[in-house]
Amino acid sequence: MKKLFIFIIVTIFSLNSISIASVQLENDESLIIKTIEFSKPQIDYSTGYGKILIEESNNVIINPNKPILPVYKKTYIYPYGTKINEIYFKITSKINKEIIQKNIQYSPNVNPPENKPQKKENNPNYNPFDFYPNSWFDYEISSGLNNGKKSIILNLIIYPIRFYEDIFYYFTSCEIKIDIGYKDKQTSLDDDIDLIIIGPEEF
Repeated sequence: MKKLFIFIIVTIFSLNSISIASVQLENDESLIIKTIEFSKPQIDYSTGYGKILIEESNNVIINPNKPILPVYKKTYIYPYGTKINEIYFKITSKINKEIIQKNIQYSPNVNPPENKPQKKENNPNYNPFDFYPNSWFDYEISSGLNNGKKSIILNLIIYPIRFYEDIFYYFTSCEIKIDIGYKDKQTSLDDDIDLIIIGPEEF
């Protein structure tokens, strides 16, 4: 069924910022609009192997024989019974590219003889023809207990940088829209994770 969405326009005054807006839709539904901006990636060669850094990242992706790359993760907790209707992701900046001149840090094998980063030329599984990661964005939806209450858990995972051959591609701004519906009025709270509960007016 088609819906008419009314968006709130959010103006960002800082390059390194995150903004969130919410819009109340009909039929007990809401739309969360999240804008995220990233700094240009920096490479630290102080250890001999290039470590790629992005200031706004809060995690890394680690897979055997793959580059160690910064990622951005965000967790939202919703009342149990909430339905995640749609999640939209859009890159709102130019996609830039930069050639790697030196070796960068790779994850070691699962059972390496020495726990040292690998150089790509010494990595038997290095494939210069695959994008890594294979997408800019991913998400996970699950249910579980939060402070003893049944909840819906949404994890957003953004990969602001990807590799292809000796080139890394990156963006500096993106937008995420989360279309959600509600079935009950249970609430929950956890100070250790980012919590946003948006409900209908009578919520």
